[in-house]
Amino acid sequence: MMKIKSYLLYLLGVSFCVCAYAKEKDPNAYALMTAKDMAESALSNITITNRTAQSISASGLFIASYDINDCSSCFGNVVSGDNMGGAVASPVTFKVNQPVAIGQNYLYNMLYNGIYFIRNTVGSSPCNLPGCSWPGDDPNVRGWCISINVVSSNSDYTYSNYTNGVNPPANVPSYGAAGNSIPFNYKFDLIDPSTLGSGKACLGPITCNDKSLTCKVSTAQNESFQAYN
Repeated sequence: MMKIKSYLLYLLGVSFCVCAYAKEKDPNAYALMTAKDMAESALSNITITNRTAQSISASGLFIASYDINDCSSCFGNVVSGDNMGGAVASPVTFKVNQPVAIGQNYLYNMLYNGIYFIRNTVGSSPCNLPGCSWPGDDPNVRGWCISINVVSSNSDYTYSNYTNGVNPPANVPSYGAAGNSIPFNYKFDLIDPSTLGSGKACLGPITCNDKSLTCKVSTAQNESFQAYN
């Protein structure tokens, strides 16, 4: 009975914590955080900032490129062409110049989804979990290095403005094959893909804990999107 009472008090405490956190902040400020992140005030030290002149609605984040250990020069895309590797749907409206923090558990989920995506496509992931804690994982992996892009389909600031082009609406390829379509006529990447990927610096190193399901960087890092043609 005492255990049940303690558990109920814990749930009430978490609910109060989440509600209090939500009241203190703009709802957009915790859009890229899970309930676990909010309850524990767990930030990854990575933010995404809107550097355009207007508020922009987005649908979520995905891993645009990755590497391990050396974050000075990212290895390249998870697979050839654009993709949605590691995507986490999380609707958010970025206000002008607003940095939105990514939670530790949210970041863990992105990496977990990314590893699943890699293993089911190119099959070259060195880990089964973000923290590399399963038998057989590569012990030399000391930290993930990634670049993050923002998914949006209704903004004039996205990398590719859908114009229909040579692809009638019914025949437009899926987003996973968009990089091979001519012309590239999708409105998804808020951050110009040419500024990410092979040869460009990554965020990181990101260290993860598979027991707490969290990932973070030791120093504050940011990726921004801005107006471009």
